[in-house]
Amino acid sequence: MPYICRVNLPDIMETIEELLRDANSRFEAVDLRQQFEARLLALGVTQHQAQQLLEIENKALHAILDGSAKRIDYANALKLARFLRLNDNEFASLYARQNVTVKEDVDRVQMKTWLLDTFDLKGLKQGNVLAGKSSPEEVATRLREFFGLGEADGFETGAITSLFMQSKRSASDKMRDFWVRSAHAHLVGLQNPYPYERKQLLELIPKIRPFTQNVAQGLATVVQALYRCGVTVMYQPLLRNVLVHGATLAVQDKPGIVLTDYNKSYPTLWFALLHELHHVLYDWEEIRANRVHLTGDPDIFLLNEDKANDFAREYLCSRDKSKYVRPFLGNAVVVAKKAQEWQIHPSIVYNFAMYDMHQAGDDKAWTKYRSQFPNVELALDGLNVFSWSSTVLENTTALKKQVFAFYQ
Repeated sequence: MPYICRVNLPDIMETIEELLRDANSRFEAVDLRQQFEARLLALGVTQHQAQQLLEIENKALHAILDGSAKRIDYANALKLARFLRLNDNEFASLYARQNVTVKEDVDRVQMKTWLLDTFDLKGLKQGNVLAGKSSPEEVATRLREFFGLGEADGFETGAITSLFMQSKRSASDKMRDFWVRSAHAHLVGLQNPYPYERKQLLELIPKIRPFTQNVAQGLATVVQALYRCGVTVMYQPLLRNVLVHGATLAVQDKPGIVLTDYNKSYPTLWFALLHELHHVLYDWEEIRANRVHLTGDPDIFLLNEDKANDFAREYLCSRDKSKYVRPFLGNAVVVAKKAQEWQIHPSIVYNFAMYDMHQAGDDKAWTKYRSQFPNVELALDGLNVFSWSSTVLENTTALKKQVFAFYQ
């Protein structure tokens, strides 16, 4: 019995047309009129017949096909796109290619929409990142300058991709995202040449405590020593809706720690540093896999914050020490003497005592001994070269000169 091949001619013609359409769409020279005339030929109909089928006036149809229409009726565009077997994106792309004005308008709207989707522009203006910038072009140029990107680079270049991938992103999500991208870009720019040595870090940590007593130079000295261990520490002020206490990032396979001005408190600065160092020591593999951990933010990578807090607390001023000194808090001389004995700054003693009092229900605890805290800006003078109005390159260049000059 001979093999009989049953051919469905309409299906074959439809397939051929589909292939031809896909092939034609690859050529920049193909425009809507050429698509229209090819479709007439394929269907075997006249232009007048097609116009009646489309129910589009002759003048409106030719304005669309020639790319001369300043405004297009959406219904006409949909009907013509379906007739040409083009999806909405293909039709819009062909029309925009023919009409330069439309393309510029669409590109401008697309840029505005993307900027609004990606950044909290109001927050960045308040934070002085976009001071004096208003138009989309100015904003885009400023952001490229900030991150050191060329015209051909996307804003993802050299930066951590978004951690917050939900379709609806709040202003705080956008600002937090920008803050992390900025920190990552700065840490990359610092280019720490030393490999991360965990053993060396373990040997260094017991030596850190006495440096808390030197408000002006202690923190900068410790940062320099950590740098030599392959751990880069930088300071980056917070922006609107960003309330993280600190952060640990994986940058070029080495730890980077970001200190912030959260609470604007000298003891908090040291607590944050020790907290992040615990993450470096005991959560590094997880942070390296996920690239970033933000302390004070919802723990999206489920790191154990309690252990890091306990480590920092017990290292700086244990609960037993706080309990011992509590009856003498009103005598600054006694507190200073015990702080010197424990090799810590007196404000750290007061800080944890107030914390314990607050935990015990004293609502006014945080205000009782704040006068014993030194000006945190004195400690940050060795690190605080950061300016949101500058660029990443300008900030990191200044930071290298000021903090890491000993090792350059």
